[in-house]
Amino acid sequence: MEWDFTATEVLQGKVKYTLDEFLRDLEEELTYNFESLTKEQIKQFTRLVYQILYFTFIKNNPKEVSKTLNQDIELVKTVLEANQDNLEMLESIIMSQFMRNIDETNGFITESLNLELTNAYLKSFHSKLKI
Repeated sequence: MEWDFTATEVLQGKVKYTLDEFLRDLEEELTYNFESLTKEQIKQFTRLVYQILYFTFIKNNPKEVSKTLNQDIELVKTVLEANQDNLEMLESIIMSQFMRNIDETNGFITESLNLELTNAYLKSFHSKLKI
């Protein structure tokens, strides 16, 4: 995807870019690139691409992602090769949430509580996707 800002700007909090916006933009990109797919197929494919990116962020190993999602390793590798910029942006969005938690508590938050808050944020987002 192309943005008017960088992943670094998102990470530094100079630009607020949410998971909802990221997913919307990802769906638009996939719709453009795969015009022959139906709306429902695009939605499913968007969820799959998002999951591959998300689990790569978590596990950092395509083989583990392949096992977790029960997807062919070649599909996972192909998606990752085509989406390095999207992976970088997703990482920045998640890490910026982590940093926002610190800022909002003036630094008075333990790392474990911050991880729990960030995880709750992700679970809330994922529940909308039925992940």
